[in-house]
Amino acid sequence: MNQLTELLMYKTLHVKQSFQNDFVIEHLVEKNPDEAEKSFQLRNVCAKVSTHLADRLDGVCGLLDISKRRFIEAALINALDEADRVTAELNLNEAFQERGAE
Repeated sequence: MNQLTELLMYKTLHVKQSFQNDFVIEHLVEKNPDEAEKSFQLRNVCAKVSTHLADRLDGVCGLLDISKRRFIEAALINALDEADRVTAELNLNEAFQERGAE
């Protein structure tokens, strides 16, 4: 990829991400977590993960200069969208409805 394309992609993605208002949320979460929770209807989601996975998360977030909150939120959105897609594709809701009608 040439330098111009990389620069254009970088700037375009930066502008696109800035539209998501995450900077305000990140700042408020850091300075006043209770107020952020109320203002943005946030909830804490906790999970114990392996040390290796936690270290990888720290490394990637540090390298990309992104908060763990933002990274995990994006990963959860992708995972939940994929779960919705797979369950819809395999008609899981219909299977539960049929089973409940028996």
